[in-house]
Amino acid sequence: MKRKTAEKTGRSSVCASHQHTLYYPILAIAAALAVLLTAGSVTPAALAADTPAGRPVASAEEFAAMEAGGEYWLAGDIELSGTYGKTFSGTLDGNGHTLTVSAPVFNQLSGTVMNLTVEGRIEKNTGNAAALALIASGCTLYRVVNNAEVSGKSATYIGGLVASSVKGRLFTAVGCVNNGDVTFGGGTSSCNSGGIIGFCDSIEAWFCENSGSISADYASCGAAGICGRAVTSAGSNYCRFYGCVNSGDVTGGQDGAGIIAYTGLGDNYAPGGYALIGCANTGNIRGSRYAGGIAGYGYGTGGSEYFNIVGCMNTGKITGCQKGGGGFVSQIATYCNTTSNIMTGCLAAGELAAEKGTRPYFVIMGCSSQNPLGSGQIRGNFYCEEGQTTEWATYATADSNAPRRVIIDSAVAAGQITYIDRADLASGRAAFELNRELYMDMYRQKIGTDGFPMPLGGGGYLYEEGDAIANLEFPRFRLPSDALEEDTGVPYDPEGAFTETVPPQTEAPEPATQEPDQTTGTEPGTSEVSETRPAGGCSSSGTAAAVFIAALPAACAFVKKKERGED
Repeated sequence: MKRKTAEKTGRSSVCASHQHTLYYPILAIAAALAVLLTAGSVTPAALAADTPAGRPVASAEEFAAMEAGGEYWLAGDIELSGTYGKTFSGTLDGNGHTLTVSAPVFNQLSGTVMNLTVEGRIEKNTGNAAALALIASGCTLYRVVNNAEVSGKSATYIGGLVASSVKGRLFTAVGCVNNGDVTFGGGTSSCNSGGIIGFCDSIEAWFCENSGSISADYASCGAAGICGRAVTSAGSNYCRFYGCVNSGDVTGGQDGAGIIAYTGLGDNYAPGGYALIGCANTGNIRGSRYAGGIAGYGYGTGGSEYFNIVGCMNTGKITGCQKGGGGFVSQIATYCNTTSNIMTGCLAAGELAAEKGTRPYFVIMGCSSQNPLGSGQIRGNFYCEEGQTTEWATYATADSNAPRRVIIDSAVAAGQITYIDRADLASGRAAFELNRELYMDMYRQKIGTDGFPMPLGGGGYLYEEGDAIANLEFPRFRLPSDALEEDTGVPYDPEGAFTETVPPQTEAPEPATQEPDQTTGTEPGTSEVSETRPAGGCSSSGTAAAVFIAALPAACAFVKKKERGED
């Protein structure tokens, strides 16, 4: 099918203003971010000056002798040759030090780990693999960095930091980074791998980053920069990613994505949907069935399971490598079969490609029988592709549902998607609009130098000057991560209307989110219900530059415990 030019399809200008409507959980996220920023009186200087709470650990012997529920801090760098044998439910403050490992630090972790770096290499021929913990049971990670390479064979779950989590328990990661390559070497037909965690039920990830190469290039495996698979058991499970960034190359045997490869299953309820807010991908992504810049496959049913994607961006190359034909490829989200999907204020500025077989469907949102564009909840998105390779805004696979197929040109003409060119992208307008949708300075861009938005690190702050976008030396809306950089004196104001250069000081709103009860669960098993999907497989190689992510204060752990009413 020959594409029409954007001008002939009623291309709308990126400079035109769009009606701004907030979908859950934007206000809740803005409120939570403000609370994290303003709560308490702990400052970076105070954190650096004060001696950490608990007892010091200065050797591998002292590390192995830690009490399971104790409070500890590292007094120096330590080299470990084995795994801590108990379920650690206490608190470990790395105090800026490094653990060099040849085996996972913990077998099972249900406590809190913060301010820690892990180095070394983990290589397992059997069983799951990760640098920090094999099993997470309601644990919380703050500012944990993994530089170790992790590889496994005959594994089910592999992660840079954590392999898997116990069902029914919330896994929380804040300001965590994976720089190590995570590789599945085969041996089982299904594996899930991720830069932060391979497989989990409920997940809440804030400003996490992956720059390592993530690969599970085998049969029905899935791989992603942050999480391989989430929401894996029936019930109520969180699936929330805020400000997470992937810059590493990702290859999934079946599902591949920058942030989350596969989420959901039948008979589930995900409060707020599968939420991805202000997330970005700059890496190259490959998948044999579902390949997406931000998200791959989402099990979608009615109004309880759906993608809720706001202010996300992709500039990476997304490749479908089907061996038997079919499949979906998208710069943002690949497939979720429900009209409840939300996708607003996102930017698709990468490249779509296909190899090894029949060309897949190049889509904005793939479905089997639904037309999510008809809901009005997919709008305000920007689409910028060299050669305009995206053919379908949404595609229904069954011929009986052909009326629900919408070509991209029709969506552009209807104003549901805005086509922009490279000059528009370089102007900073798209980055400014993404920030407007998010109510925070997630994306930065140095006008005249950067050809596209930069997630968090680098670039320049943006503001509107007449009909143009210009740079500002300081942020208009502070992120919690800015607190670790410098005190700019600019408040974080989620209610601001972007009418002033610097918003007035406002009182932080009350938190609007509530975490689910963390009841005791069981270890991940193979009994989850899912759609039957064909297996595939493809291979790739390559590297990508890391994207800097500023971490959040360690005091967040105390703040979140108080919000939940914990002692």
